Amino acid sequence: MLAFSASRILKFEIDLTASAASRPTRLPLPLDAQFRHAAEQHGRLAVWYEVPEQRGSAIALGEALAANQAISSRAITVIATGEPFEPAHAGRYLATVLMAGGRLVWHLYERGGEAEPREKETKL
Repeated sequence: MLAFSASRILKFEIDLTASAASRPTRLPLPLDAQFRHAAEQHGRLAVWYEVPEQRGSAIALGEALAANQAISSRAITVIATGEPFEPAHAGRYLATVLMAGGRLVWHLYERGGEAEPREKETKL
């Protein structure tokens, strides 16, 4: 029997009111998640990540946590065209997204991707 690895695409909406350069949106993702796309969908800004499935089971975030897989926090910073920002603090460029018929142009940057320490569960 041939073994293969499967992946799943997960979508996250980015809240533009909380995504100023000083307040990035944080996404908890498995370490091996890879950015795939950013776009407007139904008037909202969204990002899509490819997440490999582990051992044949779906890797929804809750399942990843239950399976004790490494999770990283990705900080998505949204910069408007013309808005000043510090490139060293913004992170890696991901994409540019046009919204409202091109009247709004957002530039997305990502920081993070390192494993976060997991809190140990205490049993009573």
